[in-house]
Amino acid sequence: MGTGYQMLRRMLNLTCHVLIGIHLYMLCWYSIDSSAKGWYKAHTVLCGAAIAFCCAEGLLMFCPANYTRILSERSHRILHIIWFLVASIMLLVGVILPFTEDAKLKGAHAFLGLTCLILIIISTIVGLMMLASSFRDRKSIRLVHSIIGIIGYILGIITLCHIYIKLCDGHIKLSNICGHDWQMVVMLVAIGVISLIAPVEILIGRGGDFD
Repeated sequence: MGTGYQMLRRMLNLTCHVLIGIHLYMLCWYSIDSSAKGWYKAHTVLCGAAIAFCCAEGLLMFCPANYTRILSERSHRILHIIWFLVASIMLLVGVILPFTEDAKLKGAHAFLGLTCLILIIISTIVGLMMLASSFRDRKSIRLVHSIIGIIGYILGIITLCHIYIKLCDGHIKLSNICGHDWQMVVMLVAIGVISLIAPVEILIGRGGDFD
């Protein structure tokens, strides 16, 4: 890759980390400032942080311009799995919370969220299996892991965008900080797109591999 492209990747990588930080800050602020029920705030914060923080950081591990570039290849793989393992736990707890309050889960948000949870957990389990050196056909396992994980992550971003647009009016007053809910959507889309560049390049064979 040329010097110009590498510089662009560094700028995009830094931008993504900044956006992740802003989104995480807004979620934490919401958990303090909002008058919504405790379980609802916990559900929003856990699921939002799991996707737009843990999963995003886990995917950025594969970016050559990331701050972790000084680490070994195996360390990258291990940290990637740890990020997604934490995300899986947070998503699982976040999805269980509404059931403890007899909240009605229906519609596109519930369907997308549950599908995202299932795919992220499956991808994480497959990733843990990949760390076992005894697997003979690691390429096919890696392909399954990558595809399922990317689809689950994209669904997670879509689910968050959906909740900000459709379900948060009067509950999550993000507009007090960010201006309008559509700005949150733009931020999440940017995080999703930038964090997926390196994994997609690896998937199609342009970005090398950590194996």
